[in-house]
Amino acid sequence: MATTTNNKRLALVQAVSGLAFAVFSTLHLTNTMVSALGPGAYNGFQRVIRPFYQHPVVEILLVAVPLVVHVACAVISVKRRPRARKPPNLRLRLHRYSGYFLALVVFGHTAATRGIMLAFGVPPEFEGLSFSMAWMPQMFYPYYAMLALCGLYHTVYGTTQSLRLLGVRVPAAMSRGPRFWLPLAILGGCLVVGVLSFGGWLYAIEDPMQNDYARVYLEELGMGE
Repeated sequence: MATTTNNKRLALVQAVSGLAFAVFSTLHLTNTMVSALGPGAYNGFQRVIRPFYQHPVVEILLVAVPLVVHVACAVISVKRRPRARKPPNLRLRLHRYSGYFLALVVFGHTAATRGIMLAFGVPPEFEGLSFSMAWMPQMFYPYYAMLALCGLYHTVYGTTQSLRLLGVRVPAAMSRGPRFWLPLAILGGCLVVGVLSFGGWLYAIEDPMQNDYARVYLEELGMGE
């Protein structure tokens, strides 16, 4: 009985922390889609929302703490999870797999973006992402595509399940039927297009090796050309 109660509390904490972090992840994903309209649109959108999600109170209460709590709850949940007699459905499997990937990379990603901003005062913006694509394309094209698609799926599916756990009614299509996949595929396609835009596939961009973010990586961090 105590174990069941503890598991329910853990699930509740995981749901609330996930919903809190979903505010930031939704803004982040939208920013990636906007990049398809050009560097100016991407940077402009980010400069509008950055004062919100980097405000100290918001960054702590809606980003940092929820992220750490959510990942910690996920780790505990995996350890407590009993061996299933049959595999979970596809949607739940994708949610778990996307969560594993995100948990694996999120803290390194944060250090490479927010950490650089705090240490050197240089926001990545469009130019920083373009530098990554030009510097190590074999790594960063699949990485950013996976990051975007896993972030999308984990946010959408996780949000619906968290709301349901909290007693909020969500459309039945989010749990069964094909209507869940079509809008998700459209949004995923928009994200992939956005990722390609960082590499200059949609329009001409400035030399990605000639910007402040590239300079920090190649000079200040001594990573070489």
